Amino acid sequence: MIGFIGLGVLGKPKAMKLIKAGYKLVVYDKLGVLDELLSMGAEGAVSNREVALKSNIIITMLPNIVQVKEAILGAGGVIEGLKTGSIVVEMSSVSPDLSRELAAAVAEKNAAYLDNTIAVTDCADKASLDRIEPILAAMGVSVPLLTLA
Repeated sequence: MIGFIGLGVLGKPKAMKLIKAGYKLVVYDKLGVLDELLSMGAEGAVSNREVALKSNIIITMLPNIVQVKEAILGAGGVIEGLKTGSIVVEMSSVSPDLSRELAAAVAEKNAAYLDNTIAVTDCADKASLDRIEPILAAMGVSVPLLTLA
């Protein structure tokens, strides 16, 4: 199950592409704009924490760094429900410092963190990239070739 947080102008179409590609999604948006995705077969969640509890890959696509930090590290956030072996894929534009902070918090839960450009290479590993590459491809996102740390 893939968790998807942030169903705005950018997130909703990406989540729809995943559903159309046959992926099962559990979705959450603070503004509660879930109806169309629920009608397509997605499962709704009541919090970021619940998304993490119900999925092994969590994708966030939020409008700003405050919302990203709140969704992942805040009360009821992803970090509270994150399971060992999960992958958090941050698709928003965040600073390298925030990426490192999120990566460290996720690593404490024995999970992997990847940022939207996969540019913070010490936050990524080849096995995690291999797991998410077909999911990113289904959303129309390509993974750049990197030498991982």
